[in-house]
Amino acid sequence: MSPGALPGSTPGDQGSDVAGSQERIWGELEIAHSARRWAFPPQPEQKPRAAVLGCADARVPPTALFAQAPGSLFTVRVAGNTIGPMVLASLDFATSELAVPLIVVLGHSDCGAVKAALAGNRDRALAPVLVPISRALADGRPAYLDEAVRLNVMASMRALRSHRGPTGSAIRSGRVLLKGAVVDVVSARLTEVPLPTDQP
Repeated sequence: MSPGALPGSTPGDQGSDVAGSQERIWGELEIAHSARRWAFPPQPEQKPRAAVLGCADARVPPTALFAQAPGSLFTVRVAGNTIGPMVLASLDFATSELAVPLIVVLGHSDCGAVKAALAGNRDRALAPVLVPISRALADGRPAYLDEAVRLNVMASMRALRSHRGPTGSAIRSGRVLLKGAVVDVVSARLTEVPLPTDQP
C-alpha cells in the first residue's frame, strides 16, 4: 500500500480521489469568482499607479498587502522575487507603455526560495530562481534567513537599476522611483530596504 492510501483502495480509486479534489477546488474558485464579480468593474485600459516585483508565495499578494483595488498595481511575481528575462521584459512594459512612476521590489520573511539557496539546493529545474539568489548571498554571506531575504531584495534592486532597457534608464534618470521592502508573513509588518549606494 502506498503512503497515505486508504485500506482497501486501489491506485485507480486514489487517482479518482485526487482528480475529484482538484475539480472541487476549481469549482470553489469559480463559485467565489461569480459571487465577487461586482467587485471588479469593467476597465477598458489599465493605468496602474505602481509596479511590484514580488515573490510567488501565496501568503504575500501585493494587491491585498497594500490594500489596493484591482487595476492599481502592475504585479510581476516569481519565486524569490528574482530578476530574469521575462521579469525584465514585463517591467520594461510597465515602464515604457504604462508609465508607472514607482517600482517596488517586495521580499518576505520565511521565503522558501531564499531558504533553498541558503541550503545549497542544486536542483537544475530550480536554477533560474536559485542561481541569482545564491549569487546575491555569496556577496554578503548572511548568517540568518532574514538578512538573506534583505540581501536578495537589494540584489534585485541593483539588477533593475543597472538594466540597459527602459526600466534601468527610467530609474537612473529619476523618472521611476525604485523602492525595496520586506513584509513579515506573521505580523504583516513592512520594513523598507534602502537602495544600495554602491554602483551596479
